[in-house]
Amino acid sequence: MPSAAISISTGRLCQFSILSLALPGRPVMSAGVFLFDPDGDELQFKLRDDWEALGADEDDQEYLACLQDDFHLRIREMGAAAFLLSLEDSLSGLLRLSGREPVAVTNSSRTLQRLFDTHVDAQVRKY
Repeated sequence: MPSAAISISTGRLCQFSILSLALPGRPVMSAGVFLFDPDGDELQFKLRDDWEALGADEDDQEYLACLQDDFHLRIREMGAAAFLLSLEDSLSGLLRLSGREPVAVTNSSRTLQRLFDTHVDAQVRKY
């Protein structure tokens, strides 16, 4: 059986991409994860929420804080596949998107969290 084959009883093959943040004068850092199910045209994502701790100026912080709502709105308006393609075609400055990589998924919420934990170094906040 080819490595890309996924049993129906164990899950489905999806794709993930890493959203990166490239602030001027700072190293590029992971900012979020997209998990795309091409069969169902579904796109889930998780973004970091500690924008103020990353050294962005006030305007960039304001822009970054609005991303989650903007992404949800655009996914509803455009559909998941079209939105993801638009990001792949347009992001290159402050925000960048990696190429898609395959991932086996049985529970999309758990997979998204695992990918976020693995690829995004979100700052742990002290309460």
